[in-house]
Amino acid sequence: MNYSICVKGHLDHDWSDWLGSVEIRHLEDGTTVLRGSFPDQAALIATLTKLNDLGITVISVGPAKADCDPPSAASQQPPDGISPD
Repeated sequence: MNYSICVKGHLDHDWSDWLGSVEIRHLEDGTTVLRGSFPDQAALIATLTKLNDLGITVISVGPAKADCDPPSAASQQPPDGISPD
């Protein structure tokens, strides 16, 4: 399955092969989209683990698409009745 992983910052194109031959695309907002085909969830998790080990902040993961979608304001709010304090 094809996935897009959006990360904070601009990741150098040299990391493509090490991360499993993903396409690396820099966006104007300072993020990077990693797009590639992962044969199963284990392969996707392995790539996410590599990013984590490098200290790279993952913003979103989802089916392959053109750009990163920042989390919506609604998804950042705590459920009703729960105070953010």
